[in-house]
Amino acid sequence: MLFKRLHKHLDQGIEEHTGNEGQQVEHTEEELEAHLQKLMKRQRRIVRLKKAVLYLIVGIGLLGGFRSLAQERPDITPAVAVNDYSFLEDYIKNYYKYPQDEESQQFLQEFTTG
Repeated sequence: MLFKRLHKHLDQGIEEHTGNEGQQVEHTEEELEAHLQKLMKRQRRIVRLKKAVLYLIVGIGLLGGFRSLAQERPDITPAVAVNDYSFLEDYIKNYYKYPQDEESQQFLQEFTTG
């Protein structure tokens, strides 16, 4: 396929440079081979670049996944979980309390960010 493409491009180039369709310029086998090698080198370079980009993207994804697994998380003890749950429960009760008294408003103002 690459060889056919090479000859097609050479034939088009010959027709453009000669100006006469009847007159053709002969290329030597060495010139054709050198041109083919040049095109193949370019094709290989593109393929290597695509592979490198693919490996880079996959590598970054894998490193991110392993980094998240390697991070130390603070241990959540049952006492901390119960305190968090009770705080949320109190906050929700005071938030939906109707009519709100001064104590519930003060509680909400203390823990609301604005």
